[in-house]
Formats: sequence, structure tokens, C-alpha cells
Amino acid sequence: MNDREIIKFLTPAGIWLRRHLIYLGAFVLLFSGFGLWLIFNDVASAEASVWKEFSEIARNLGLLLLGVIGLPLAIWRSVVASSQAKTAIEQSKHTAKQIELLQEGQLADRFTKAAAMLTEKDVAGGEAGIFALREIASADPEAYYQTVQDVLCSFIRNYSRRYKSEYDASSSLKTAMRVISQLRNDLGKDRDIGWRPPLGRAHFKRFYEDRIRLNFSNADLFKSCFVNSRIECATFENANFLESDLRGADFKRTNFSGATFDDARLECMIIDHQTLATLSLDRTMWKATNKGDYFLIECINPFRNSLLHSTHPAPDPAPQSAEE
Repeated sequence: MNDREIIKFLTPAGIWLRRHLIYLGAFVLLFSGFGLWLIFNDVASAEASVWKEFSEIARNLGLLLLGVIGLPLAIWRSVVASSQAKTAIEQSKHTAKQIELLQEGQLADRFTKAAAMLTEKDVAGGEAGIFALREIASADPEAYYQTVQDVLCSFIRNYSRRYKSEYDASSSLKTAMRVISQLRNDLGKDRDIGWRPPLGRAHFKRFYEDRIRLNFSNADLFKSCFVNSRIECATFENANFLESDLRGADFKRTNFSGATFDDARLECMIIDHQTLATLSLDRTMWKATNKGDYFLIECINPFRNSLLHSTHPAPDPAPQSAEE
């Protein structure tokens, strides 16, 4: 028998007891008084021990009568209270579900608006959209982390190829790259979902960044351009630089552990000792020459290099100054 059936069964009795509680109490008092009168009348001449025994009997009899009357009422009230508590819990769960659905709808609306802001020509509006996407991914990583990261990577690929040398583009690219790195460092969900930053064919020519530790580990950077860029304290662990152009790029305190550079252009790339320790080069193609404060990557097989990259112009011997 469930709670509702018990309440349905006990409710008439409980209502009747509550309505006639005064009469029942009066009956109990009269019955107890009459019983005590009889007892006291019969044992008026009894000894003290007998008086004590009869008084205990009278007390127990009164308690029994009160229990018989109060027990059904107590059971009825406890069952009703339990049912009310379960109803309150169900209502709270329903309310929480409604709030959750409302929040999901609000996040979806915010995501749509933030993604649309990335297409604005105004730099401030575009960067506001980037920061809004960061907040959305942080608020609900399970639903929006990978989606937000993919949108930001798409923004970097398209925006960098369209605006290769403008200051505004460089500022927006930095913001997007920083947000991607912050989300990866703070939330760390890439391993759980197997996500790799899709940044193939992105253009980072003359790009400069040393404020934040860029995290582009496991990134797909095939055919990307880092010509004359300057990047410090970044990680490109296990990144794919297939056919990428890194000529004249300056990488300081950067981690290239496990990164692959198949058919990449590395002429005149500048690295420090810390970066060199993580860089795995094709020894039949490249060598690192010590220049005092830095190492310069040089090609030792120019014939093979020219066959692979006959259409590429020669790079500058050293990276240019940073251009914001």
C-alpha cells in the first residue's frame, strides 16, 4: 500500500478524531475518574503497598487509553507529512529542471549572438564576441566547450588569411588565441573529448606574443605560416606542422616535444637552447648553428629543399621587429 492509499484509508478516521477530540478527551477523563473512584472505594482500607500497586495500574490504564486514541491520529499526520514532503521534493525538482532549461535557452541565445559578433568589422565588437564565447564555454563546458573552441579556430583561420598585416586583425587574433589557450589550460577537456585545434592554413606572419603561454599542443597546423613571427613561452607539443612555413620565426622558451615538421620550411628559424632541447629535426635536412645567444636553423640539403619548395621565395635572414 502506497502513501496515497494509506492517506485515503486513514483520512476519514483522522478527520473524525480531530472533530470529536474534545468529546473523546472528556470520555477518557470520566472513565478514568470513575475507574479510580471504584479502585479507591474498594481499597479504602487497604495497606499502603496495595495503594501503590493500584495507583500504578490506574496510571498505566490511562496511558493505554490515550495511546489507543492518539496513535491513529499520529500515524495519519505522519503519513500526510511524508506525502507533502515528497510532493515538495518533486515540485523542487520540476522547478530546477525548468530553471535548467531556461538557462540552456539563454546560453544558446548568448552563443548565437556572440558567434555573430565575430563577423563584425569593428574590432571591439569582435573581441567582445570572443570574450562572450569564453564565458559561455566556462559556464557549461559539457555542452559548449568544443563548439566554442571550433568557432574560435575557424575565426583564426579565416580572419588571419583575410587580414594578413593589419593591426586590428593582429589584435583580434591574439585575443582569440589567448582565449583558446585559457580554456584549454583552465578546463582541460581536450583529452576527454580527443579535441585537436584545427588551425591548418592559418596565417601568423609577423605575429608577436609573449604575454600568455599559448597552448597549441596537438594542434593541426599544416600549411600554416609563421614567417618572421616572434612567440615566447608557448607549447606546440605533438603539433603537426606539415608543409608549414616557419622561415625567420623566433621561438624562445617554446616546447616542440613530439611536433612533426614534414616538408616544412625552417630556414633562418631562431630558437634558444631551451627550445632546441625539445625540437626534433631531420638531421639529413637541417642543423642548428650556435650564434652565441641563439641557434639558427640552416638547411644542409639545399638541392632537396629546392625540389620540395621551388615556389617559395627566400626568407629574410632574421625576423623583423614585432608588429602589433
